[in-house]
Amino acid sequence: MRRAPLAAVVLALLAGRARAGDGAPADERPLLLRDVGLAPHPGARLPLDAVFRDEAGEAAPLGRWLEGRPVVLSLVYFGCPMLCGEVMNALTTSLRPVALEPGKDFTVLAVSFDPRDGPEAARAKKSAAIARYGRPGAARGWHFLTGDAEAIRR
Repeated sequence: MRRAPLAAVVLALLAGRARAGDGAPADERPLLLRDVGLAPHPGARLPLDAVFRDEAGEAAPLGRWLEGRPVVLSLVYFGCPMLCGEVMNALTTSLRPVALEPGKDFTVLAVSFDPRDGPEAARAKKSAAIARYGRPGAARGWHFLTGDAEAIRR
């Protein structure tokens, strides 16, 4: 049939166009994203005994916040100039149409991976997220955690 050769030509043209692009290398990322990456750890488990502090400054093992209901976990840092805020905004936007309620049906945890973050920063981020989310009672099921370097490393 004639479709196979035609499809091959179209694919070759598209591949050449995609490669040519705007002249920038395909792996070049904007400056803000150059140090962003993902390091998967298949089979790794959360350190449930690692101690973190919530937005009120209360210290407890991570496992305490993971008991009883499903958890939406967001790893961010509270002083992040760009991506972490976008992640939190997207999470809030994604949860708005969901009929289930944080604190009743599930828990949301935003865990900072910056040991310089403390309860004050966590409180400010929680306040902003809860206001943006706009549902009464959500604060009881949405926690912002900070930890020391060792807890975060684990």
